Amino acid sequence: MRKLFAWHSVILVAFLGGFLTASWRASAQPRLVLKPGMSVDFGSVQRGDTLRRSITVLNAGTDTLIISNVQPSCGCTATLLSDNIIPPNDSGSLEVSFDATHYKGRVTKSVTISSNDPTNPRLVFSFSVYVTVNVDVTPEYLVFANVKRGSTMTQNIKITNRSKSVLRIKSVDNKVEGLSISIFPKLIAQDSSATLKATFVGQKPGSIDGIVTLHTSDLEQPIVDIRVYGFVQE
Repeated sequence: MRKLFAWHSVILVAFLGGFLTASWRASAQPRLVLKPGMSVDFGSVQRGDTLRRSITVLNAGTDTLIISNVQPSCGCTATLLSDNIIPPNDSGSLEVSFDATHYKGRVTKSVTISSNDPTNPRLVFSFSVYVTVNVDVTPEYLVFANVKRGSTMTQNIKITNRSKSVLRIKSVDNKVEGLSISIFPKLIAQDSSATLKATFVGQKPGSIDGIVTLHTSDLEQPIVDIRVYGFVQE
């Protein structure tokens, strides 16, 4: 009788152990947590520079976290520097970079991280950055649309000095046929502006596609390119 009872006890313990193990496995889940958070302000960056920041990817769950995809929005990149398989209470690293060449002012970008986290299978990390521009050109392009051959069209561009010293326009490179450029004044005080006057005379029929390059005294932006577009009619 005692042997039978002991045998039944072994079976019961094994059953309960298996049940508890299965229950624990069923309840075990990965949980993706980002440090320093889901939304971060990275401060300021100079136009033309590339900002790089490292984000900690933490598995705060009780099961293995598997990252299946990292998708950045346009204008930034995101690279998983560690393994995409992260055990519980362990972490990985994600590098986020942003090229500020074609931006100015406040910019917001995002990175979508896909994983087996059942609560957040597609977690979106967003960051903002303020792109500072010392030589602020508005607009940043010249468009001469549907200019008749032999006719003249004029456009103005505002050049604002947002640096902490006097800005000097040293020279202008212009290889667009039929286009003449004048800038006044060429010495621009802090927080002041100058006017770039662009006069185009239609000569050859066809499309216009070129660049006007300003050479400045600013150490951060010694060269400023202005795109030129348009079309000359017959």
